[in-house]
Amino acid sequence: MLNFQRLRGNGNCDSGAVAAKLVHPGRKVVAATGDGGFMMNCQELETALRVGTPFVTLIFNDGGYGLIEWKQQNQFGTSSYVRFGNPDFVKFAGKVWGLKATALNLQLILFPYLKLPWLKMYLL
Repeated sequence: MLNFQRLRGNGNCDSGAVAAKLVHPGRKVVAATGDGGFMMNCQELETALRVGTPFVTLIFNDGGYGLIEWKQQNQFGTSSYVRFGNPDFVKFAGKVWGLKATALNLQLILFPYLKLPWLKMYLL
């Protein structure tokens, strides 16, 4: 698992997934990113298609730069210019890049697993 949280700025998840797939072509790769980070470097999907590095991108869509907002809140007690609108990511992936895409409600799928004790050691 590559965790770029403390080592870089936003927007490097898909490029990291391309690199991981190039280094380990036989492994399954999942890029988990926020909507803001994804939109910063969504052109990396073209790179992935061109160099033949298939992976799954999981986008947490909250309409903002969550990490930047959190840092602004901690440092200044307020935040600004961190909320925005997004395209329809399913249409974006399908019509622009010809990729398969599905919208999921992770609140129903993922949240029950967050209560499992084994998961706590991986959530840093």
